[in-house]
Formats: sequence, structure tokens, C-alpha cells
Amino acid sequence: MREYFEFYLPTKILAGFSALDNLGFELNILNIKKPLIVSDHVIEKVGVSGIVKNVLEHNGICFSEFLDVPLESSLETVEEIAEFFNKEKCDCLIAVGGGSVIDSAKGVRILLEYPNKKMIELSGADNLNTKFTTPLVVVPTTSGTGSEATLVAVIKDTQNHVKLPFLSYGMLPDLAILDPRSTISLSAKMTAATAMDALVHAIEAYIGTQKNPVSDSFAASAINLISKNVLLAIENPKDNVSRLNLAIASMLAGAAFSNSMVGIVHAIGHSVGAVCEVPHGVSMSILLLPCLEYYKSVSNNYLGELLLYLTDTEYFASTKDKTNANLDFIRNLLNTLNQKAQLPLHLKDVCKDKSELGKIAELSINDGAITFSPFFADKKIVLEILEKAW
Repeated sequence: MREYFEFYLPTKILAGFSALDNLGFELNILNIKKPLIVSDHVIEKVGVSGIVKNVLEHNGICFSEFLDVPLESSLETVEEIAEFFNKEKCDCLIAVGGGSVIDSAKGVRILLEYPNKKMIELSGADNLNTKFTTPLVVVPTTSGTGSEATLVAVIKDTQNHVKLPFLSYGMLPDLAILDPRSTISLSAKMTAATAMDALVHAIEAYIGTQKNPVSDSFAASAINLISKNVLLAIENPKDNVSRLNLAIASMLAGAAFSNSMVGIVHAIGHSVGAVCEVPHGVSMSILLLPCLEYYKSVSNNYLGELLLYLTDTEYFASTKDKTNANLDFIRNLLNTLNQKAQLPLHLKDVCKDKSELGKIAELSINDGAITFSPFFADKKIVLEILEKAW
């Protein structure tokens, strides 16, 4: 038990098979007159934003929409949305989408709070208010980032070719709606990758240096839900129960790591994504096992404890070497996801040039997430991990 810890999650969560139907009621509570729906054309095409618009229309709520969010959130996009928000005289943001859409909406919220500042001046940790005046509602359409329950946004500065992090309690949404209709169109590969993203969030939250009893309970629940539901969702994509459980798991994992932080898997994964342009969930899947091999020697049985949440009480009780059994379970899960959903297993499958490993390692040791790793990792160790992952 830590001598002192804090846990903060002010976001109201609506979760269920028809959770989106309650959106109008919640907006009326917030006295919202004209929200701006922020989304992208893919989400519009599969019909998720259409569900949101139908609910608003049914409740007599006028709205505007911005659908030009790119695959990666950028400063230019955020500025364009903020200008449109003011032009349309909106009073609330509704983000309907994955990580890029949600981060874009969070970025707009920053600009609305600081209209006379440049966003680049506000990047980093604790440079923002802890309370924002523009309400933010999030409808996640993937089950991986957990951004609906995190204090983080990452927005690309395309001119300088860097991704700017923004961390503040004010970044947390006011309302998150988890409805299986929002994720039911996800492909098998995207379902697998985003589930692994959430799994790594939860594992690193559980074994990291900032863990605490509350974050542990969120992380453990997330791990259990992912373990029991990811294959079900891939084998039966229209299964509302498994889709909802994965959405809940993603939120729980996001809340856990938002309070206890992530570690070296994310530090290296961020760098792989930047250099090789690999989707985040894919890099998490590839790097998890090589990193856990290093965690194994210093994690004080935490890895062994996780076997209980990945499997069940009977298997846990009958297993002597719980740590290695945990790694074997994850290895088998990844192999199954590779077979059923074509989830890549090695860096060589997604990175074209092995000579980039040195650059990736250099970026990784300067990534803030590495400071929360339970073992010291210098460039040599990171390169060893990358070689194993290759």
C-alpha cells in the first residue's frame, strides 16, 4: 500500500445497450442549447454519428457538425474546429470517434479556454486549468485509447513534425457514453489492436511505480473483461455484450493509467509510432512481451498476480510459476489474434527499415512514460527490447 495516493475521475459514465438514447436528457441537465458534433467521414459513413444526430433531433436540440477530422489530430484541425465552433455559436462539444477525434475535441476545448494563447505554449503537464467552461461529451467508437477517461490529449504539430502532449485534469470529459452500437462496425484487426492497447494500459498501470489500490481495481477489472471478451467480439462482431464489455474495459484501463501512469511499453511504442507510422495498438501488441520479459525480474510478483485476472481462480490456484504462466497466456492470446485478426506480431512486419531502431531507442529514452517504468532503461536496454521485438 502506498503511503499516499490520489485518484481522480470526475467524468460521468453512461454505459449500456441504449446508452446513447440518454444523451438528450444529459444535455438538458447541462443546459446545452447548441452542441457541435466533432467526428470524421468514416464514422459518418458507418452511421454512429447518425445515431447521435437522431437522438438530438428527437429531443429538439439544434446542433452543428464538423466531420473533417484527419487520422491524426493536428494543430491546424483544432484551430479550424474552434473557429467553426465560435462561428456557429455552439456551447458544447460532442466528440464521436476514436483517439484522433477525441483528442481534437480536447484541443478545441483548450483553445476555447485560452483564446489568446497559441496551443504550443500550453503543451506539457499542468499548464492548463483544472476546470474547463465548455462542456465535453465523448462517444468513443473504438475500445482502446480510453481517452474518454483520461487527462491526456496528443496533437500533432505538422510544421515541426512532433506530437505535442497536453496533460491536465481539465482535459477529462464531463460525460462519456459507452454504447455497443458505437463499436459494432469495427473490423477484426481493429478490434484486436484496440483491445491490446487497452490491455497494455491496464497492465502497465498495475505494475508501474505509481500504482495504488484504486487504480489496481480498475486495471484488474479491465484485464479480466478484455481477456474474456476480445475473442468473442472478433468471432461474433455483432455481439452487443462483448462489444459493451470491451468498451467498459477500455474506459477502466484509461482511468487506471490516467491516475497511475504507463511505462516502457508506451515509451517505446510512442517512438515506433512516430518513426514507422505504426498504429498505436499494433505497436503495443508487438512490444508488450519483450518489455514484460524485463519487467519480470523487478515487478515484485505483480505480473504473477495478473494471471488471476487473465484466467480464473482455479487455474491461478493450481499454477506454481504464475509469472511465466502469465507471459505464456499473453503469448498464446497474441498468436490467436494474429491467426484470427491478422494482428502483427513483429516489428519487421510493420517497420521497413531496421536501421531506424537506433532513432527509435533515442526517442524512447526521452519519452516521459519511461520515467514510470519499475526498472531503469537506458538506450542499450531499449535496443535489446527492440531487437527482440524485431
